Amino acid sequence: MYEVLEIDLDIDPPEISLSDKTEGLPVIIDLTDDWVEEITLKNIREGDMLIASIISNVNELGMSESWSFVSIEKI
Repeated sequence: MYEVLEIDLDIDPPEISLSDKTEGLPVIIDLTDDWVEEITLKNIREGDMLIASIISNVNELGMSESWSFVSIEKI
């Protein structure tokens, strides 16, 4: 479960900042146009709680380079 800390659609690429409520760790996800549309359609706002599946995109050193959504639901 994640809390939406910030949604910034005015930068390139747009991003959403979340707080993992289980681990207490922040995660910043760069948003594709499809995910911006999904967030808009689901009326997701700062302070909302989400259930989401995310994946880490790993660089050649095996370190997380960026994060992406697989699924997202507002609760």
